[in-house]
Amino acid sequence: MVWLGTVVMGVTMLVAFVVSGALGAGPMVHMIGAAAVTTDDSVDALDEVLEAEKNSSLVGSTHG
Repeated sequence: MVWLGTVVMGVTMLVAFVVSGALGAGPMVHMIGAAAVTTDDSVDALDEVLEAEKNSSLVGSTHG
């Protein structure tokens, strides 16, 4: 029974990694897509990137 705590912790961490990765993938795809537009639309591209960053779940994060 001593090993059960380690198994529970491992499963919990695995589930947390999968869920956080799934939740973070959507905003990242949107930001990458917004940044990958042609240079002719640079003003529009900047607006899209800024909009994508405002909609990110990391708004207010101290990571820069």
